[in-house]
Amino acid sequence: MYYDRTFNVPSMVQEIEALQAKLDETEGEDEQRALEEDITGKILWLCWSGICAEADELLQKVEDYIQREDAARVSGITCLNVTVIAVSMICGNCARL
Repeated sequence: MYYDRTFNVPSMVQEIEALQAKLDETEGEDEQRALEEDITGKILWLCWSGICAEADELLQKVEDYIQREDAARVSGITCLNVTVIAVSMICGNCARL
């Protein structure tokens, strides 16, 4: 799935607020439902974009870690190894919070 890396959070929040204001003024049930779906979709898009951005950042950290390690030690690294490294990094970050 594609997501916009230049995603502008403040403008998306403004769009959501504008839709919410329009929803508050709307009386038709069908139009309200459509606006609620639009608002929900934009909120979900914000969340998804944030998750993708975090994943991109984490993958870059994993890649940097692998590149720093000795080539002999990292040769033959598998997807499972990368996953273990990534999970270890996440757990390390969580422990510091």
